[in-house]
Amino acid sequence: ETVTYTITDASEIKFTGHKDIPLVGKGTKEGSFLTFEGTLELKDNDPATLVMKGKVDMASLTTDSEKLTEALSSDAFFGSNNHADATFESKSVKKTDKGVDVTGDLTIKGKAVSVTFPAQVKVEGDTITVQSAFQVNRQNWGIQYKGIFFKDKNIMDMADLQWKLVGKKK
Repeated sequence: ETVTYTITDASEIKFTGHKDIPLVGKGTKEGSFLTFEGTLELKDNDPATLVMKGKVDMASLTTDSEKLTEALSSDAFFGSNNHADATFESKSVKKTDKGVDVTGDLTIKGKAVSVTFPAQVKVEGDTITVQSAFQVNRQNWGIQYKGIFFKDKNIMDMADLQWKLVGKKK
């Protein structure tokens, strides 16, 4: 039996960017997306049958700094004004000794890029939880900073994505 779960507000999508600026040093900046929707499907509670589909409202991006949130929403980064949504749709899932590896298309700024990430899937009653932490290369989506003082090279290409998706049975 295939069961469809709707992603709930108990879910979280977070990211961390890394910087290395001469004379200033290394550091990280964290943010999250507050508004997103989607579905998770499983057949016979088998994690290898996981199907993920989701959409993130890019305008819901938030950080601990208004200035940083504005910068990340600009065309140099996520371009929220011109690209309202980011999406993910899984294409395949493979069992591993630690859970599953999910491969699918992550679309940011209108550009779909195939990504593969590890995930843990847990079903309890009418609830499913899918958790993952992995890295993506921001350059794959043309996310480049053209600042005056800090340059694109000061921002590390690899960014961390972490998500915890909680779904309730439809």
